[in-house]
Amino acid sequence: MEKGDAWSRLRWSTASLRAHVLAVTLLATVPMTMLATWLVSQQALEGQAQMKADLARAARAFALTVDRELASSAEALQVLALSELLQEGDLAGVFSSMTALRTPRQSWSSVFLAELDGQVVFNTHQPAGRPLGRLSDLAALTRLRQTGEPVVTNLTTGPDGTATTGVLVPVHVHGRLAFALGAWIPSSSWQRLITTSTLPQNAFLSIFDRELKLVARNLGGPDVVARPLPALTQAHVQAGPIGTGRIGLLEGGEAYGAWYRIEPSNWGVVIGEPADPIDRAHWRSVGMALLLGLGSLAAGLLLAMGVASRVTGPLRALALHGPQRRGEPSTVRELILLEQALQREEAQRDIAHDRLQRQAAEFETLFRSSPIGLAMTQERHCGHVLRNPALARMLGEPTPPATDERAADRSGWPDCPITAHGEAVAADALPLQKAARTGWTQKDVELQLRPPHGAVRDIVAHAVPLFDGRGLPRGAIASFTDITDRQQAEASLAAAERGLRANQQLVELAQAAGHVGFFQHSRRARVVHWSTGFSRLLDLPLSELRGPARRCLRCVHPEDRRRVVHALRAAAAGRTNAHMLEFRHDTPEHETRWLGARLRFTWDEQGRPEQVSGVIVDITTMKAMESARMALVERETAARREAEEANRNKDEFLAMLGHELRNPLGAISAGCEVLNRAGTQEDLARRARQIIARQAAHLGRLMDDLLDVASVLAGRHEQQTGAIRLDLLAHRVRHTLELAGQLAQHAFEARLEPVWVQADASRMEQVLTNLLVNALKYTPAGGRVSLTVEPVGEEAVITVQDTGAGLTPELQSKVFDLFVQGERTLDRQQGGLGIGLTLVKRLVEHHGGTVSVQSDGPGHGATFTARLPACKAPAAEERAAIEGPITPRRVVVVEDNDDAGEALRSMLALDRHEVRLATSGAEGIALIHETQPDVALVDIGLPGLGGLEVAATLRAQGYGGWLVAVSGYGRADDLARSRAAGFDRHLVKPVTAARIERLLAMASRTRPAADQPHDAQQDHCTDQ
Repeated sequence: MEKGDAWSRLRWSTASLRAHVLAVTLLATVPMTMLATWLVSQQALEGQAQMKADLARAARAFALTVDRELASSAEALQVLALSELLQEGDLAGVFSSMTALRTPRQSWSSVFLAELDGQVVFNTHQPAGRPLGRLSDLAALTRLRQTGEPVVTNLTTGPDGTATTGVLVPVHVHGRLAFALGAWIPSSSWQRLITTSTLPQNAFLSIFDRELKLVARNLGGPDVVARPLPALTQAHVQAGPIGTGRIGLLEGGEAYGAWYRIEPSNWGVVIGEPADPIDRAHWRSVGMALLLGLGSLAAGLLLAMGVASRVTGPLRALALHGPQRRGEPSTVRELILLEQALQREEAQRDIAHDRLQRQAAEFETLFRSSPIGLAMTQERHCGHVLRNPALARMLGEPTPPATDERAADRSGWPDCPITAHGEAVAADALPLQKAARTGWTQKDVELQLRPPHGAVRDIVAHAVPLFDGRGLPRGAIASFTDITDRQQAEASLAAAERGLRANQQLVELAQAAGHVGFFQHSRRARVVHWSTGFSRLLDLPLSELRGPARRCLRCVHPEDRRRVVHALRAAAAGRTNAHMLEFRHDTPEHETRWLGARLRFTWDEQGRPEQVSGVIVDITTMKAMESARMALVERETAARREAEEANRNKDEFLAMLGHELRNPLGAISAGCEVLNRAGTQEDLARRARQIIARQAAHLGRLMDDLLDVASVLAGRHEQQTGAIRLDLLAHRVRHTLELAGQLAQHAFEARLEPVWVQADASRMEQVLTNLLVNALKYTPAGGRVSLTVEPVGEEAVITVQDTGAGLTPELQSKVFDLFVQGERTLDRQQGGLGIGLTLVKRLVEHHGGTVSVQSDGPGHGATFTARLPACKAPAAEERAAIEGPITPRRVVVVEDNDDAGEALRSMLALDRHEVRLATSGAEGIALIHETQPDVALVDIGLPGLGGLEVAATLRAQGYGGWLVAVSGYGRADDLARSRAAGFDRHLVKPVTAARIERLLAMASRTRPAADQPHDAQQDHCTDQ
């Protein structure tokens, strides 16, 4: 209270409006100036932080480069350490062979062999027999003997007298550490490595060894080699292997830098920029911000003084003469509005006074005529209480004449005994008095009125307090409702219920003996009545035989509660007369009891559930027996599940790998296809597009092979066989390879004779493509590759012959095994995963054929021959259906990836198809219903409403057109899910023009069966 009084005594100094305007201007401008200065400073600090982060990333990246160089040198030395001459102890032979060869790595100056005591045996940079001395860094040899791992020396003087570093690896002879094989890497090699890094102007980059000596530096040249790091830099580097901060410069001064130590060599990298230019730029920005802020402040003060003079004059006149002042009107809009508002306020004050009088008269009429007893007091202690006639009758007071305006205005509270639950209630404890005194609302207070003349009345009272401007209670309003008739009805109902309980004693005995309980629920009563047997089974108090439905539901196990509620609602909605339920109940002894309930519903005339009656039975023993049986079944199948888990994990990995790579491949391949077919004349752009298309197709084939080999080896792939012209299929494969540029560097010959086979066209295309790609891969440029397709007896024979690398007899016996490949060059220009020929063999065998290979040895080429059972040519009508032309169709593409969708739309438009594009599931459903296309291509991985849900919704709505799933997944269970959703075909990304052409050709000649469920069509297959 004293604090509030002190604040009320505080007064601001009296000042003019002009002074206040100037003060407001200062308050608005000064903080903005300070904020601008702070923001400029923060921006500079954030720039420094970003610079440090960039330096840290650059240091880490170059440290990884240094680490890779050291690791590559160690790996090369380890290969040399396995030399047979070295293992046999022929050191002279080792020296001769190493001096005859070029240095294995460009960064090495020489290779040397040292004994474990440091004595150098030979050095390829010096003639044999010359005394070579000992290694200067014996600590490195000690670490090599202790760890048995490659080590890196500190900066030392090499055999040629220059600063150099060494990499040592252990040499084991007959399982014993005998020598240390090493290579000298001069400081100039590290200097060349630094020059390959892109650095900001004035930035420096240094490499230091374990002793914190400089090995190389981009600034200073050879003169700084072997110099120690500045003291400030050494302190930072020794404090932590990785970090940023202000470090020292060799040239003097400080720099913002970052360092990174490399394990296990304990070398490091330091990169930084001088600190002085950066700090000067920071303070220059802060000074400019302050200067601009002060200029803005001065301009604001001048403008504020001019504006204030136009306001003070009219305000002074309005204060002296009021809204009716005379004189020249103000030119300030707000002052004009203020004057008009004061005039309107005077008029509205009179209107409000009249309205308040009318409302008071209406309240008086309502108060007197209400059938509910009402009382009101304007005093906290209720010395004066206003009561309406209805309340006066309840209290046994004489009814006043209706013409007496003061008849209901009575003092105090009448002398009428009032009780609650048989005890007298004091006058100050009545609801009206309590609400007025305490300020608390009184609700549902049941009382008995005992007037001197008349019967006892049961009433329910409510009281609401009235508050003054300070929030303190100043009175109350109360209502009193007569509930005598309702209380009598409830008493009659209670008597009837007691009679019912007496009649149920015999039923209770039967329930106790048989673990059975009964219950009944009425929609109108909104309560459940149950028996004592029900209480025992659900551990409810035996004294309570009724309660709300939620009380019973709380006895159901939490995991079963939602299922039980859903089953009850479904039974009520489906108008099921009888229903069975099983659920669990947790007993107070923490045991689980299984209960079975049988319910029977009765319905009213409107078909709503009127009443539910039921019986519950303890079925714990039966459930225990069932659980035991299920446990036996689970133990029998556990081993099989564990065996299948590893294979399933492998399939999931392959499927995910394929899916993640197919989405970008699909957009790249389709976009390149559109560009190539658009006929551009820019030769450079055309070659670039062909390169992209070639690489995308290569990666797509790798993903196809990965997914195919998993499904084929597991026997889960699907085949859609039919009569196909093998020569036409081979011609299409040849055309595809020509477009991809894979035949440009070889002499290619083809002899294709008509022959028909019963096979899956897409699988046979894989066989032909893999055989030709394999031949092209291992045939050098300028070599010859030939393809022959011909009928031989009752077989169709495919022969692929090349003049390439050939095969050894050992390789011929296992060339069709998984991951087996021929000899590769170091640059691995052939590529591939070694699974193409495995797929060829498995796919040919799945079609009832055989495949073989013949080669006269390395350098004499190879001949691959696949034999398949031939079949008779189909009738002319069937051949026309298979080979007929494609007519333009209406196509809808549903794809959320903008690039992939637009590329696919453009590719289809080139073949004169009418294409519409949707980017979401809901938009796709609406577009398909609107256009009724011949074919709809739907991406499975749509956000929100997925592709499977789109197909299921369209089929449920009666759509009968072709639906084609487009996905990066192509396993058997993926095909099953798309089939169940209602798709007619399943395409695996990337989707090429050839696949689209085959699909649209099929769609132009056939339609899905309208009367057959789409999840059961026999022609559902995947096109890969």
